[in-house]
Amino acid sequence: MLLLKDLKRPLILIPFLLLLQISFAEGQVLTNNGAYIIFKTGSSVTVNGSMQNTAGNLEVESTSNIQINGNLTVITDTVRFEDASSGVIAGDMTLQNTAVFYRNPGTLLVLGILLNNGFLFNLGLIEIGTP
Repeated sequence: MLLLKDLKRPLILIPFLLLLQISFAEGQVLTNNGAYIIFKTGSSVTVNGSMQNTAGNLEVESTSNIQINGNLTVITDTVRFEDASSGVIAGDMTLQNTAVFYRNPGTLLVLGILLNNGFLFNLGLIEIGTP
């Protein structure tokens, strides 16, 4: 026979575990809020979460490589991938109204969805979806 006192512990533990799981569900977010960020030639950068360009410019030079393990959201200003630079975005890429994205030869892999409400200039290769 199941008694109410036997259910108290599981009823208390379950909400706590759900809260704990929700708290750690999101990764980190790298936010550029007006700076000029340059990944110099030959650099390799991994963002273990999402990246948001709220204001300011981001430039990935020459043979640099950037991997974003979440989403890339460009709200305003410019993101440039120059020369033989490459990038992987494990989530979605969103360009909002005044955002500008330049891909000038090289490759960019977006494993999620690319939503373009801004300006996208591509002289290289952009692959969308899982290969």
